[in-house]
Amino acid sequence: VLWVRRYASALQQTAERNTTRVARLLRFQADLLLQNDAATKDKEDEAESKLQQALLLYKENLSRAGTAATLFELAQYYRKKHRWQEMQDYFNRSKAVYSFLKNTEKLELITEILAQHQ
Repeated sequence: VLWVRRYASALQQTAERNTTRVARLLRFQADLLLQNDAATKDKEDEAESKLQQALLLYKENLSRAGTAATLFELAQYYRKKHRWQEMQDYFNRSKAVYSFLKNTEKLELITEILAQHQ
């Protein structure tokens, strides 16, 4: 929590608005919201919203690595929530970007996860 706060503070102090860094902060914040197993519905909704915002920023900035990671995180979120259709959609979207990036490790992991849910 402390490091995320420091990161947020550092971003506020910089004159240059770097959308990739803001997107990364949103992902960190979402992760913190979801870390507690007893997270409330409001916190889960806020985390999902932050991940969606991060995804938009990465797409806007044409960051394929950030887009792929955020799609993967959204898929993991939906997997935890047992929202299978959304999970599958986000894993497939993530898989397409990781394929473009030639990240075989993530491709294998996603393929394995999707096989478990068929």
